[in-house]
Amino acid sequence: MLTALVARERTGKGTTVDVSMLDSTFSLMVQDLMLALGPHEFPHRIGNRHPDMYPFDTFDCKDQPIAICCGNDHLWSLLSNALGHPEWIDQANFKTNDLREKNWQDVKNAMQSVLETKDAAKWNQILHDAGVPAGLVLNVDKTRRLDQIIDRGMVKTLPDGNEVLGSPMKYGTWNSYGLQKDSPKLDEDGDKIRKEFE
Repeated sequence: MLTALVARERTGKGTTVDVSMLDSTFSLMVQDLMLALGPHEFPHRIGNRHPDMYPFDTFDCKDQPIAICCGNDHLWSLLSNALGHPEWIDQANFKTNDLREKNWQDVKNAMQSVLETKDAAKWNQILHDAGVPAGLVLNVDKTRRLDQIIDRGMVKTLPDGNEVLGSPMKYGTWNSYGLQKDSPKLDEDGDKIRKEFE
């Protein structure tokens, strides 16, 4: 909208802004679309793993999954050390990203056998301390209880105790973080609204 407003100021011409959910979601597939539109290579389903980097995937720990994003050889060395297997750094089929991506199932099996020995939260701390990007894979209930979700007003508790989804759009002028009230009953605010038109 800001682009349209600036253009109006500069050109004197207004315009419409059309943003569809389909267009927005389609544009999020940029990685696969570059292959489809360029060399006309059409990707197939690969689960949670990245198509060009490995290990960039989700892994099962003792209690729940963890996502590990190891996108280069430097991170691979940090990860190998953090998992207690420094020999993986120079292992013939794991040595470079291209080799790890080609042999991703072997890498996953090796990592999985280690990661299943501890809870995800423990591994998450170990990996963060080592400088490896990682994060817990949370279900909806655990996600809705995150401090940041609550602090940003994405879950709101109504006066009647019901919880509702908050708006992702925040405005500094209005309290878009705090509680919202129930929708009014039929004609509950009728007198107040009618006074505005007098």
